[in-house]
Amino acid sequence: ILDSVDACIYLKDPHCRYLFANRATRDLLKRTADEIIGFSDTDFFDETTAARIRRNDALVLHKGRTIVGEETNTIRHSGQTLTYRSTKLPLFDDDGTIYALCGISTDITALKEREAQLEHIAHYDMLTMLPNRVLLADRLHQAMVQARRRHRLLAVVYLDLDGFKAINDRHGHDIGDQLLVALSG
Repeated sequence: ILDSVDACIYLKDPHCRYLFANRATRDLLKRTADEIIGFSDTDFFDETTAARIRRNDALVLHKGRTIVGEETNTIRHSGQTLTYRSTKLPLFDDDGTIYALCGISTDITALKEREAQLEHIAHYDMLTMLPNRVLLADRLHQAMVQARRRHRLLAVVYLDLDGFKAINDRHGHDIGDQLLVALSG
């Protein structure tokens, strides 16, 4: 059943070595179960990723905390960086001691990329790639707060293209767009 799930599901022992890795985990790491079981994250991820994973795993394995959050991991064999929504929880023996960590990680890389695209579209003009009114208003507000706090003056320069409608009307929107792009560069 665990091999039919798209999420990476794995178990680690108290020394952070893999005890189990489902199909999605094996596919991600491009390894067989025998090439994963008994190994640790330093064998599969870059140093920075492995160190962060090790710190989080220690909180689960030694403090008994459940950790839920996003993590960005760089896979060693491909250099690929992926973002996951992960849950890591301790597994307890009958006597209350922690014998393993169970992790479930769902790839949200495409979702995060779409969020970044939407964020860009919300703040930049798609034709000129210049910041739009929303971003201008935000940055202007921040600058005004900072100027007030520091008792400084703030100046704003405004550029208006007189007669631009006439260019669009006379030469067409494509030419007008080209002019805007050239002026913005």
